[in-house]
Order: sequence, then C-alpha cells, then structure tokens
Amino acid sequence: MLVQLESPLDQAQVNHLLILQYTLQSRYEEAIAIGQQALALLGVPVPPLNLETVVEQQLAEFKAQLGDHPVASLLENTPIESPTIRAAVKILGTLQPTAYRTNPQLFMWVVSTIINLAIRHGDAPEVCYAYGAYGILLSGLWGDYARGYEFGQMSLDLSRKLNNPMQECKACMVLGSFLNH
Repeated sequence: MLVQLESPLDQAQVNHLLILQYTLQSRYEEAIAIGQQALALLGVPVPPLNLETVVEQQLAEFKAQLGDHPVASLLENTPIESPTIRAAVKILGTLQPTAYRTNPQLFMWVVSTIINLAIRHGDAPEVCYAYGAYGILLSGLWGDYARGYEFGQMSLDLSRKLNNPMQECKACMVLGSFLNH
C-alpha cells in the first residue's frame, strides 16, 4: 500500500496508523521502527548514534530560544502551518509513550525534538504532552522542580487553549503524578 502512495506526507500518515496499531499490540520495537521510517520521510530522522549528545544540543537550543521569556509565553505560539512539520509532531507524539516504556534516550530525544519544533514552528495538540514530559525531565533528572511544574502547568493551559480534552487529561496526569510536589 505504501508503495502506491506518492507523497511522503501520505506515506507518513499511513505509518502513523501502523505505529498506533503496533503500540496497542505491545509490539513496541516495530512501532519505533515504523516511526523512524515515517520521521525520515518527513525530514526529521532519528539520529542512529549519540542520542544523549543530540538531546543536550536540542535542549540548549530550546533554552536559548526561550531566553528570559516566562514559560507561559509559549502559550502565545500560533498553530503549526507546515503540514510536514505537523505530521512529524503527530508521529513524535504517538511515539512518546512507546519510547518512554522502551528507550529512555529515545524518549528524551522525542521530547526535545517536539519542543524544539514547537518553539520554531508553533503549537499542535501533541506539544501539550511534550511540554509536560519536559517538566518531568526537569524535575526528575535535573532537580529543577519549580521550572518542571511551570512546564506542567503550561501544558495544561495549552491543552485548554486548544480545547483538547485528551491532552488536558494527559496534562492533569503529568501534573498530579509527577510534578505536584
């Protein structure tokens, strides 16, 4: 079926469905492999090596882009306009839970990639959970509890701004389970 689809965007959208199917069947490695293929089609390849270094670079870029602006200023972002970037964020968002379960380095790369795409290109529903996940990383790995909570709260605020109940539930779960200290 994918061979018949000419557009990389169309191929990525079909791959998105496969990622969901494999994830629901607990076929996590296959879901990740399909996700990597889809992301490569969209120009967002998963680095084969040194994920930790790439994550550090991406987080440094994100922090530089945010600068001295308050976390809540991210709520002013406009929606992603590019269909390709939008599809990449959707694929990455779908890979987040699978990466969390199977590969912590990949999870951190997925989160840092989504938040970098968001600060450069705008918001999408999947960005909500990525900001909450970034809050978890700030709190759990780097001990920055106040900043982690800010990102968790902003995740909830963004989900409400987008009027997305599914993302609001995820944001509440992140805040209640990981960031409300």
